[in-house]
Amino acid sequence: MTKILIGIDPGVQTGFAVMRDSSIVLLKTITFWDVPGLISEFNDVHRYFNHSLTVYIEDPNLNKPVFNRGQQGRIALNIAQKVGANKRDAELLIDFCKKEGIEVVAVRPQSGPFNKMKAEFFKKQSGWTGRTSQHVRDACGLIMGRS
Repeated sequence: MTKILIGIDPGVQTGFAVMRDSSIVLLKTITFWDVPGLISEFNDVHRYFNHSLTVYIEDPNLNKPVFNRGQQGRIALNIAQKVGANKRDAELLIDFCKKEGIEVVAVRPQSGPFNKMKAEFFKKQSGWTGRTSQHVRDACGLIMGRS
């Protein structure tokens, strides 16, 4: 059975990665609003061809709460707002997958050997030669080695 894995790094710039049987099929930096449509497209393919589909989403809700770590005033507030937005994005995407009956796995940020990869390391590990954003590399890191 063909195995399709989708990795998602939510944020203002959302990283979206797809692997089929350990081979990268798609790497894309997109907006939050494009994600449900792409997941649905791959889910339709999965159903039609009877493939296995699992979505891995980086979920900052799995981290312990972050309190002021030396940042002050507006900087701390800005960081807190961005973290809160990422938490909500992850929560919404996980809920979407569950609602659609798609197997979804929430992944704690910065866990595993393939997190925050530099471009050169990513190329060596994945075999992908095209340009990539950090968001895409993070999304792909969620699914590398899981096949």
